[in-house]
Amino acid sequence: MRCIVCKKPAVVKIDYAGVSFCSEHYDKHFMKKIEKTIRAFKMLKKGDVVLIGVSGGKDSISLLHALWRLKEKFSYEVISLHIDLGLGKYSEVSRKVCEEVCSRLGVDLIIVDIKREYGITLPELAKVSNRPPCSICGTMKRYIMSSYAVKLKATKIATGHNLVDEAIFLLSALTRSDILSLAKRSPFIPSLGNLPPKIKPLYRMYEYETLAYVKVHRLPYVEEQCPYSVGATSLKVKSLIELLEAMYPGSVLNLVKSWYKNIQPILWEKISSEVRVKKCKVCGLPSQGEVCSFCRLLAMKEKTVKTV
Repeated sequence: MRCIVCKKPAVVKIDYAGVSFCSEHYDKHFMKKIEKTIRAFKMLKKGDVVLIGVSGGKDSISLLHALWRLKEKFSYEVISLHIDLGLGKYSEVSRKVCEEVCSRLGVDLIIVDIKREYGITLPELAKVSNRPPCSICGTMKRYIMSSYAVKLKATKIATGHNLVDEAIFLLSALTRSDILSLAKRSPFIPSLGNLPPKIKPLYRMYEYETLAYVKVHRLPYVEEQCPYSVGATSLKVKSLIELLEAMYPGSVLNLVKSWYKNIQPILWEKISSEVRVKKCKVCGLPSQGEVCSFCRLLAMKEKTVKTV
């Protein structure tokens, strides 16, 4: 297997394109792809303060590293934020990886320990709410990223959602007929209330592409899966997506790109006028109801404590 550019031994094969790259030219391919996405959706502009969510996994680490490299070119600042969910050894390892990478890059890292800040861990909150941990995790992460973006006066929130993440969401939402979520979801989500826009520069990247990036740059990352992901519905949907991709390389990329280019804008245009955004009466962040999902979760915790 040889690099398509220089004919040196290749280290990465891009299945959907039928090409291979050496380390040097794969890096150029990866960065060019991210830049193209950023420019296509006008994700970043001069003077932006970008808050990057980092979990320690390959996607968020590659996103942080790539955006750090591009900050001079696009003239923006980067701040990273890691959320310690209280998952024992897994959270300890994740935290150390984020600290190591941010120290190496000289990027400010904010660590939010939810046990210290909110008095409860993810497993504890899942128990008192009787909801799946994965569902609560998403709610917590979105709330914390949003609240800290407001505190830090960030102008963009960047997350490491990759192509497969987007495909999983689309297929899951379609099976639930969740039209509102399908309409709102986009690689560039405009500002809502006092929240800055959210961007997903990796939305066109397959998982093996972000994995290859961290390996090419010898970046540490968390290899273990979250202990609560076992048996998750998203993993079952993911297996179907991987089967489709194995049969028809590039099909998942075409699906997601086509959705966001041709269908999502039409959905949003049809229902955007019907969307009513309120302010949470507890925290003041945008909410569809009188009280946001996260504050309702915390209220369950307080109710349980009083009952005991």
